[in-house]
Amino acid sequence: MEVIPSNKGGQKILLDGCMYTNTSTRKNHIWWMCVQCCSLHCKGSLKTSLAMDTLVSGASHNHDPDPTSVCVTKAKANLKSLAAQTRDKPDHLFAQTLADLPDDAKLCLGKQDTVKKMIQCKIQD
Repeated sequence: MEVIPSNKGGQKILLDGCMYTNTSTRKNHIWWMCVQCCSLHCKGSLKTSLAMDTLVSGASHNHDPDPTSVCVTKAKANLKSLAAQTRDKPDHLFAQTLADLPDDAKLCLGKQDTVKKMIQCKIQD
């Protein structure tokens, strides 16, 4: 289980080729729903401890895992983190990230100009 920042400032869990976003926090646990809940009407969910160190339970998905999408999401989160921490130019960060990605993930990353704009926005923050 890996936790990365989401686009909206929250957290996202990556587990076994699926992604989950936080839907509610209770007294003793956090509920997470599959990111495909709306687009594919997926009921996949997880329940974790508040410290997110223990997976308590979960419901199954109605779709196959998508490791490519998980890889792209991790790459974008890493790019944003690098952009905020370093003074490297967007061209260099993009090339560095692209070199580490598998071919199928490179195709899903997005257009070079769009990704560079995302990096530039993080540099300005």
